[in-house]
Parts: sequence; C-alpha cells; structure tokens
Amino acid sequence: MAAILVHGLGAGPAWWNPLRPALEQAGLATHALRLPSLETAGPESWRDEVIARIGDQPVLLIGHSLGAAVCLAAACLKPVTGLVLLACPPFLPDFTPPPPPASGLSAAAIARMERFLRAACAQADQVTTRAVHFVGSADSWVPVEQARRLPFRLAVVPGAGHDLNRSAAFAGQLVQYLQAFRRK
Repeated sequence: MAAILVHGLGAGPAWWNPLRPALEQAGLATHALRLPSLETAGPESWRDEVIARIGDQPVLLIGHSLGAAVCLAAACLKPVTGLVLLACPPFLPDFTPPPPPASGLSAAAIARMERFLRAACAQADQVTTRAVHFVGSADSWVPVEQARRLPFRLAVVPGAGHDLNRSAAFAGQLVQYLQAFRRK
C-alpha cells in the first residue's frame, strides 16, 4: 500500500526521514510531498495537491500538524483507505491554539491558515474512512484535552511534544497501529 506523507508548516519532505524506516517496516511505499510556502500558496492548494496525488489506488494519508488538517480536508473530498493524523491542530469553535511559533508568515497568511484549519476541523465528522490521531502528551500547541474533541480514535504518545518524528515511542506506536490496520 502507498502512503502519502504531508509535512506541516515550515517543514518539508525531510521531516519524515526519522519515521520512514518505521513506515517501510509496516509495508508502506512512502511518497513525501514538498509543498510550497503558505505565503505563495494557500492551504487549499496543499489540499488540492494531495487530492491530485491520491489517484485511484489504495492510499493512506499521513499528515503532521497543518499537513494533518490538509489530509483531513482531502479525505472529505476523495476516498482514501485510511487517515493518520499527527498532532492535528484542533481549531474548534471555542478553541484556537496560539499562532505557530516563529512561523515567519504574514498576518494575512496566518489568517488564511486559521480559516482553513477551522473549516477542516468543522468537517471532521464527514470522514468515513478509518482514522487515528496521534498527539504528544507534552504538545503545547495541540493539547490532549482539545485533541480529544476531534471525532477520531486518539493515541497519546507519553512525553512527546509537537514534533512526533523525534519520538522513538511514537515510531513504535505507529508501526503497531499500521500493522493492525493492514491486517483488517
């Protein structure tokens, strides 16, 4: 099975390098996207790129942070085999995380991103495929108590922060989930 990997704000395909061995161990052929700056392209263009890459094959979408919300929005528009969200910001009607630290984005780009995140989270209950949301217990941008409010199975990674790719415990949890997912 193929997995499309969608990085978050300020990252790129290399963000996935620490996790690629775990993903390949789980039998996935990985395709990490390189998405443009949000100053030149809005998050909708990220979503559209993901949709274009899905094609007609069975595919698992795996996204981190803003990339998780992009995968969520794409899964609402195009059928996928599964959805794995890593630290998806829970932009809910009564909760807005603080702006991402040192994003370097203009106020207009941050506002576009926040509108996109709010719309993606608002349609989360439309996802019809199997989905899981991994969140670090020490993530200050995606607090566990808020992440619980998204309608997905939640897997909390003890001691991990927002960058789950740096957690060996997370890599192990991810492999276990993916192996169970493939057996079903």
